[in-house]
Amino acid sequence: MLEGLKDLFTQSKRILLVTHQDPDGDALGSMVALALVFSRMGKEVYPVLSTQVPSCFLFLEGINLLQKGPERNSDLLIVLDHAESKRSEMGLEILELMSQRCSVLIDHHPKGDLWDIAHLNFANPLAASTTEILYFLFQSLEIPINHHVATALLTGLLTDTNIFCNSNTTALSLRIAAHLVSLGAKRGEIIRHVFGGKNSDVLRLWGRALSRLRYNKKYSLLVTFLKSEDFLECGVPEEAASGIVNFLNLNLFGPSLVLLLVERTGKIKGSLRTQKENLDLSQLAQILGGGGHKKAAGFEVEGQLKSEKGNVFVV
Repeated sequence: MLEGLKDLFTQSKRILLVTHQDPDGDALGSMVALALVFSRMGKEVYPVLSTQVPSCFLFLEGINLLQKGPERNSDLLIVLDHAESKRSEMGLEILELMSQRCSVLIDHHPKGDLWDIAHLNFANPLAASTTEILYFLFQSLEIPINHHVATALLTGLLTDTNIFCNSNTTALSLRIAAHLVSLGAKRGEIIRHVFGGKNSDVLRLWGRALSRLRYNKKYSLLVTFLKSEDFLECGVPEEAASGIVNFLNLNLFGPSLVLLLVERTGKIKGSLRTQKENLDLSQLAQILGGGGHKKAAGFEVEGQLKSEKGNVFVV
């Protein structure tokens, strides 16, 4: 299969990269790493991103290569960091695109409908991040990793392991990170931009989420929420809520499950986290139309949030 991938990388001239909705550090790191590699190989590369890049990732060299809209004449499609068509940046259109050209899936989520559609499948749910898989592909294909590519790969690894605090961190993850740092990955910049550097407006937003914490003892559930006006009143974008649910899951003892609800225009985004081995949040999220990993998952439903007497409802 690696020989087939090598042939595709060599022969393809116009390459389309697609990831999931609301791309995180792993999705963006994967896209940037491949965009840099293909550009260096003289390929025309089209990373599709329909939403604005979160400001915390603008430091990545190559982030400027991301653009809006697919290139219809591409001869290779690479699907990154998602296994379900419903999670794709391109929605169900991804199925049509995959049927019209050679496609490669590189992902670390549980099996989804895209697994059986891709011509080549490099999916490994045991990997800590998609960039971890990319690292091994680059090594196996003897593709040089410069410091810019190393930084993009390490960004994905650090974000999906929450700086190695999550249980998906393995000894292998740490060895990969060490090698990437030795290749020039800017670990300090990643931590400063992605995990630190929060201004007072962002901290005020976090304060609102913390002040609304509610614990359901019966279900061992800790829940909080942010309404759309919270972002307006604090003067921050929606990305400012990034990290809240991980912070709660890591720092609070007692709850089996942490849920953060964020109100959007006509929709509500839910983020689920747990440290318990006997819970599979990906199955819970799938019931609500979402997906993810065993201990970290998400979903999106239509509606608005309404709070009353300390309780929150979806209406």
